[in-house]
This record gives sequence, structure tokens and C-alpha cells, in this order.
Amino acid sequence: LLMATETSEPKAQWNARETDLLLAVLLSKVSEAGNGNRFKPTTFNAVATALDQADLLTAGPPKTAKCCKTKWLLQMYGHIETYHGLSGVHWDNERGAGIEGEAAWAVWNSYVQSSISTLTYITYQARNLMRQYHNTGWPFYSQVQAILPNGHGAQGHHTF
Repeated sequence: LLMATETSEPKAQWNARETDLLLAVLLSKVSEAGNGNRFKPTTFNAVATALDQADLLTAGPPKTAKCCKTKWLLQMYGHIETYHGLSGVHWDNERGAGIEGEAAWAVWNSYVQSSISTLTYITYQARNLMRQYHNTGWPFYSQVQAILPNGHGAQGHHTF
């Protein structure tokens, strides 16, 4: 019996300067996104080209259009906005969730530690990544907010 083997490509590793450039290109092309803030494949091709020309790569393979589309930070922004919309919680770009006191920790933990059985895997991962922002802001929040001035756009598992 032969088993199919998966060949996995090396995963992209993003540094802050690459992420800044990704967001700058998306902001420059926001008028092309249309309703629901969905960028076209040509936009992500432009991002990949800009990254290649800027020579910012510090680790991992060069960024492809597919990789740039996957990196698009819409989901993290959406989770921050969802958390911020909960009653009685805090979010700002300097102190993140600004967790102080037992009650704030209880609300925060119930949000970021939601059971994987009640969430999609991607939502579970994104909420888990939010842990680091309990007392520090997400560095890309303002940039993503500028790209999405009317909220976080289309939602769903396969939305970019």
C-alpha cells in the first residue's frame, strides 16, 4: 500500500518592515477593493512584487501573491473589534486590552480561551494569538483600520 506524501513548502516568515509594506500597498490600492474590502489577485501580485523589489526578506522564502493574501491581517483586526465591542471591555492601541483586575482577566480569558469545539480552527488560532495583546497594543491596528474605515468588511472563513 502506497501512502501519498505531502510536500510542504517552507512557510513564509514575516518581519515588521515587510508587514508595513504589505499594508502600505493595500492602503494605496484600497479603492480597488470594492464592496466588502476584498482585494483582487492583482493587488496581492503588486504586494509580492513590491516586497521583492524592496529586498526586506530576513528569513523564509520570498513572499508570493498567495502568501500575501494569506497574511492579510483582516482576521486579527476583526477579532480585536469583536472583543472591543463586548460590554465593559477596553481596547486601545497603546495598552491593548489593558487588563487590570480579576474581573477584566475573567472576561479576557473567556474570550481568548474559547473552546476549539465552539469555534472554527482559524478563529481559535487568531484568538489564541491575541493573548499577547492583553497589555500592549497590536502594532498594525491603525494601518488596518485606515484600510477598513467602515468596519472589518466581509466576514467568514474564506474571506480575505
